[in-house]
Amino acid sequence: MVVTLDLERTVERDLFPENAFPVEVWDLSRLRRLVQGNQVLEDNLEELAASTLLDDDRFDWPEYTLHDHPPDKGVPIERRGLAISESLRSTMAGQTDWRAFEKHCETALRYLFREEIGAWKAQNKTDDELNRMDIIGRINVGSRSFWSVVEQDFRTRYVVFEAKNYSDPITQGEIYTTEKYLFTKALRSVALIIARNGCDDGAKSAISGTLREQGKLILVLTLTELCTMLERSDKGDAPENLLYQKMDDLLMSVGR
Repeated sequence: MVVTLDLERTVERDLFPENAFPVEVWDLSRLRRLVQGNQVLEDNLEELAASTLLDDDRFDWPEYTLHDHPPDKGVPIERRGLAISESLRSTMAGQTDWRAFEKHCETALRYLFREEIGAWKAQNKTDDELNRMDIIGRINVGSRSFWSVVEQDFRTRYVVFEAKNYSDPITQGEIYTTEKYLFTKALRSVALIIARNGCDDGAKSAISGTLREQGKLILVLTLTELCTMLERSDKGDAPENLLYQKMDDLLMSVGR
């Protein structure tokens, strides 16, 4: 049985108990190992995986949220963005609230980009288990949005999202860590970092270098900017307007 999913061994044993009936399962991790080193097959496999992956449709506001204390389910549609932003602003910077901050960021991203991105997955590990991404999502094929432009221009199918609840601006170290999660051959070359207090000059330099040398796009949103996007979405503003601006600023300023 060939499946384009990453099945953990425990899940595989649950689905196919040993000696119950003869079956051999080839999951996505095994398929990737088999085609490793052949760029054509690697690209074809990732295209196949992207086209056959089922969307995670559990997120349907307000019936499903990731909040420990979600906003009132009676919140009218014109105030949902505000409700999420208030939850984000209620968190404290630093280690104490890092997990709550990450959860609220995920809820915000799912809400803002619910039409453009699907197949959301949190705490996703690479198949070698060396890297763990906070959140990853797949750009929906055929969507007409900022993400469809990114998909075409940067040859990506997946977007990595990171949440950094630091008291200080993030540094180049956090940029290089995120860059390790990006893999162009796996159609994963774009990341969006939610950094509570933005990034310093060293991080900005690292972002430019990553784009210039490897063609990987990393954008950074502050907590204030994310909350502004949420609140403006209640008024009908497209959330990707700010992302277009940030991408334009980066692409027009990067040097050779």
